[in-house]
Amino acid sequence: MNWNHFILLLIGIYLGYYAVNILADLYLKQKAPGGETDQDILFFSEESQPEIIVYDDEPEQVVNPATALRQGAEETAPTYPSPVLESTGAVSLKELIKVAQAGLLQYTKAIPY
Repeated sequence: MNWNHFILLLIGIYLGYYAVNILADLYLKQKAPGGETDQDILFFSEESQPEIIVYDDEPEQVVNPATALRQGAEETAPTYPSPVLESTGAVSLKELIKVAQAGLLQYTKAIPY
């Protein structure tokens, strides 16, 4: 058996396999009971009445308790300056190497391997 004979045999097996599958789908396919019905249509039985929404010129002031506590804590807690960020976006590989050589990268945690 040479390679040409092997490849032709393999192609014949694949064609035969797919032909059997297609013929089985066509002839052995059973129709669903009830014929062609509209089974793909969804019906929702919930009924809701439309509501009229009135726009207020001045919305109510909602006070979040966590925000109120935070505002009171800002007066007593000391604040620490944070470093200035130059960029938070993506950088190219060359820029990353330059930044690493300049020692501007902040180490936060080890990368698990």
